[in-house]
Amino acid sequence: MKTLFAVVTAAALLASMSGCYKSDWDNEKKRADSLQAELDTAKAELSKANAQVQTATDTMTRLRNSGTSLVTIIDGKQAGQDGIVLGPANYFIKHGQRVRGANAISYTNGALTDGPIVLRREKSPDKPYIQGNVRNNRAEGEWMWYDSTGKLVHKQTFAGGKQVSVEAATVASDGKVTFKKLDKAAADRFFDARKDVFINIPEFHWER
Repeated sequence: MKTLFAVVTAAALLASMSGCYKSDWDNEKKRADSLQAELDTAKAELSKANAQVQTATDTMTRLRNSGTSLVTIIDGKQAGQDGIVLGPANYFIKHGQRVRGANAISYTNGALTDGPIVLRREKSPDKPYIQGNVRNNRAEGEWMWYDSTGKLVHKQTFAGGKQVSVEAATVASDGKVTFKKLDKAAADRFFDARKDVFINIPEFHWER
C-alpha cells in the first residue's frame, strides 16, 4: 500500500510540474511571437522609408542632370526671393537682399555687398540705429550711431575693418553737429560695449 501511494503521489507531482512548464513555455512563445511581429513591422517601415529616400534621390539626380532648378522654401519663402540661392556646388549661398525684421542686408555671392549698410531698431524701424560702409566684408570709413529718437550721438571711423577713432556728437538746436574725439581707452570701451551688435551678420568684420 505504501509503495502504491508513493507511485501515485509521484505521478501527480510530475503531472503538476509538467503543467507549470507548459504554461511558462506558452507565455514565452506568445512574447516571442509578439516581438517577431514588431520586428516584421519595423522592417517593413524601414524598407518603405528606404524606397522613399531612393525615389527622392533619383528625382534630384534627374532634375540636376536636366538643368532644372530645385525649389526650396526657407522661412516660408521660396529660395531666391529672400537672399538665398543654390550655388554651383549645390549648396545654398546668400545672394541679394535678405530681410530680417526691420533690417535688410545685401549680399553678393555669399559676401556682404560693398557699399552702405543701415541697421534699425525693431522698436523704431523708421529711424536709423547704425549706418556706415562695408568693403570686402569689413567696416570702412565713417560709421554713425543714433539714439532711439534718431539723434546722432557718435561717429566711429574705420580703416580696413580696424577702428581708428570714436567721436562723441553734439547736436545744437539749429541742427549743427560738433564732434569731440574720445581718448583711446574710452574709444576701446565704446567698441567693447557694442562688439556684439553684428553677431547675426557673421560675415561682417570689425576690430579695435
